[in-house]
Amino acid sequence: MNAEEKVKEYWERILRMQAESDNMKRRTEEDIAKAHKYALQKFVSELLPIIDNLERAILAHNNEASEAGTLLDGVSLTLKMFITTLEKFGVEQLDPLSQPFNPELHQAVSTIEDKAVKPGTVIQVLQKGYLLNKRLVRPALVIVAK
Repeated sequence: MNAEEKVKEYWERILRMQAESDNMKRRTEEDIAKAHKYALQKFVSELLPIIDNLERAILAHNNEASEAGTLLDGVSLTLKMFITTLEKFGVEQLDPLSQPFNPELHQAVSTIEDKAVKPGTVIQVLQKGYLLNKRLVRPALVIVAK
């Protein structure tokens, strides 16, 4: 092997090593970006039952006659503020009522015969679903028309 062939071989090695280094750097940066983007996932999952309970409290007392400034108003405002805060951090609420069933975002608990709506339509939401930066944290629990 002459000197020019050796130089060419070493140059190709250097280029491959540089490409591998660049790829590793890019993958590491992507991994770090994903870690930052989805770091809140476990924390958000722990907060969701609190939102569920606030919504249940509002539903349980929604039909009661109440004056302005009651406890129910306070709970409603707290829930609204809680959801607004989560939205600032990339949390999106899924409330698929009257939408087509999507198995990637919804979990069907039951199907019910309902002639008033098209088959495959969500007719009741038992528990809302949530996304964190477009990634599913919890699917919506729904009842679907058949």
